[in-house]
Amino acid sequence: MTRGSRPVVPALLLALALNGCVNLPRSGPSTMTLRQTADAQIADTGFSVLTVDAPVLDALGKVAPTTLSTLPTTARPEVDRLGIGDVLAVQVYEAGPGGLFSPIQSTTSALIGTGPGQFGRLVVDRDGKIFIPYAGTIEVAGRTPAEVQALISARLQGKAIRPQVVVMLASNASNTAMVGGLVKAPGRVPLTLAAEKISDVIALAGGSLREPQDCYVQLVRDGVARRVLLERVYNEPGENVFVQPNDQLQLVTRARSFTVFGATQKSGEIAFESTRLTLAQALARAGGLSDERADPSGIYLFRFELPQAAAELNLPGKPQPNGTVPVIYRVDLSRPDGFFIAQQFEMRESDVLYVPNATLSDVSKFTVFLRTFTSLAYDVRAVQYFSQ
Repeated sequence: MTRGSRPVVPALLLALALNGCVNLPRSGPSTMTLRQTADAQIADTGFSVLTVDAPVLDALGKVAPTTLSTLPTTARPEVDRLGIGDVLAVQVYEAGPGGLFSPIQSTTSALIGTGPGQFGRLVVDRDGKIFIPYAGTIEVAGRTPAEVQALISARLQGKAIRPQVVVMLASNASNTAMVGGLVKAPGRVPLTLAAEKISDVIALAGGSLREPQDCYVQLVRDGVARRVLLERVYNEPGENVFVQPNDQLQLVTRARSFTVFGATQKSGEIAFESTRLTLAQALARAGGLSDERADPSGIYLFRFELPQAAAELNLPGKPQPNGTVPVIYRVDLSRPDGFFIAQQFEMRESDVLYVPNATLSDVSKFTVFLRTFTSLAYDVRAVQYFSQ
């Protein structure tokens, strides 16, 4: 190689570096690689690359978040219906002495209308029935205490002296909800005619052991499960639904976070610490873009998008087994409207945010590499020269 041809080598290496033929140190794909991916056939990549604009924001805004108001049953519950395992206290009063349930009175102290017949604790059996002397076996499951009173009274007509019956619920076993997880007193919570809501039941269980923004309410009803932030239950009346008999509530903690890589001041996993977090806020949590390295024209967010959102956006990516579709969202912060878009684009749990290096940053890295290369070559030649 002649002396005049030596500058060709650095120029050739620089061209190769800028075209990706030389692997420079970086935390992820270059802007050029991502843009080439966006132009590639989706069938080849398996995911979509989408530039965020007003129509994309509108489509994402149509995707309703998980809500408890879509559960199968949301009406005020009927908690006065008796069920298996309930314990009843039944008393029978008669209009005069000498009846079936009247106590034996002395001739000097006969009192009319006193001395109820008490039957102790009557447990509703597995068939939903109880037994009352002289009234027989009575099916009470599904009936209210008032209906059972009338039924027992009808059975005793002609046997007791104008019987008056009182049926009270001594122990509630069927109209309860199970509360567990991060509460102070997990267990069964009896439901009353006051119609308890989720916040009421949590309070009856001693309250949450975690902050509302870091705690989820997981509710299972009729085989359907929903999970929302506890903070939404407290702040949104529509999410604080009535608790139904046999509901299962679990308070679980799962600190929501997103991950940041690339040319930001701070990389790693970052907690939401709030109910709603926008892309602009997420970048601020990461310390902002690095002035020396970041390419503001391409801020990329990697997400497994929900099926409903994928349908709204008509994403052609390949669905995962759980129905989600992988997508890469791109926001251009080199444009003034990019910051408005970043303020409206909402982050989700487990999002991955990546800021690639600018082209000049790669050139700077290559310059350092080239200096090291040429310095090494110079040192080798110097050693050869002085060893002669």
